[in-house]
Amino acid sequence: MKWYRMFFLAVLAIVLAFSMVFSAACDDDDDDDDDSEPMPDSLIVAGSRTGTSVVLNPDTGNDIVEVAPETISMNVPKLGYQGLRVYFISPAQEQSGIGEIFGVDTLTGEHLQQVTDFDHLGVEHLDGSTAEAMIVFDAYVESAEGAKATDYSVFSMAEDGTGLTRLTEPGETHALLGESFMVESISESMPAWSPDGTLIAYMSRVGEVDNIGHQFEAVVVMNADGGEKEIIYAVEGTGHYDDICWTSDGHYVIFSHADGNDRVIMAVLADTIDAIDLSDALILDDWTYGLGNMWTAPAGMKLAVTERAAGGGHVHIATLEVAEGVISVTDGPALLTGDVGHGYALPDWGPYTPES
Repeated sequence: MKWYRMFFLAVLAIVLAFSMVFSAACDDDDDDDDDSEPMPDSLIVAGSRTGTSVVLNPDTGNDIVEVAPETISMNVPKLGYQGLRVYFISPAQEQSGIGEIFGVDTLTGEHLQQVTDFDHLGVEHLDGSTAEAMIVFDAYVESAEGAKATDYSVFSMAEDGTGLTRLTEPGETHALLGESFMVESISESMPAWSPDGTLIAYMSRVGEVDNIGHQFEAVVVMNADGGEKEIIYAVEGTGHYDDICWTSDGHYVIFSHADGNDRVIMAVLADTIDAIDLSDALILDDWTYGLGNMWTAPAGMKLAVTERAAGGGHVHIATLEVAEGVISVTDGPALLTGDVGHGYALPDWGPYTPES
């Protein structure tokens, strides 16, 4: 055999050996990929005490990513349509204290966009629709002197900021179930989309038309265009409300409010005034300060709740059930999140369907 043939065979053997090593390495990488945690079909996003938001897997309780846009804090993070974007409230760079709506990509924190640019209109709470790329939010009108108003209204718009529509106005009158008098709305806040995007529930402070000092805190449901407003729950007096959301079947509105030093979670059918207190079944014995915040799952009768704590507590999951027309907690709350160096505040739970 001539020397060049031997040389060729030697080179070929070396190439084949390298090829086998490279192929094995790729197989190992593939095995590593197979062992990685698959992406769930829903996500929980929550605020942290550092002003960032944390995206976590509701199936495992593991953090997927901490979203931290540069030079801006993330307040009240909410998932947008299909879970692709997180929308949140933060003062614009050139303003002082006025809340504007921003958005970032959910899993990377990239493509930061200021969605709103209002003049003397401060956003406090928002919610993203699971049915289409829409946002609903409440806002107050700041006076020219910079004084913050105490009266809020509810607005809706597309996720890109177009189509801004005012849905509520202070001074609107409503019938109050179980009462012979009419009430007048004073302030409307904390709106939440129904799962199918056709209805919006919100909190409203109302007063008797002819005796405005006689006030109630009410839960109101309206059409997505602001029509056909109906009070479904009301309690006399004024209080502090923190969360409002819908069960995944769209039948119940669940909300929390302060009762003295305690926080109470109530569930009410969307077409009645009969409310059920779920609080006792949701508070664990070792929760020193009681209930924190909560949000319902986009599918299945699940409820994410946190312990009240500075910067947010751990996320727990409870199971709800409706039997003979009565909703109750049947399991949990069971700890979801593990030993991490941060809390979870104001959790929002929404579908993640990037391929839809």
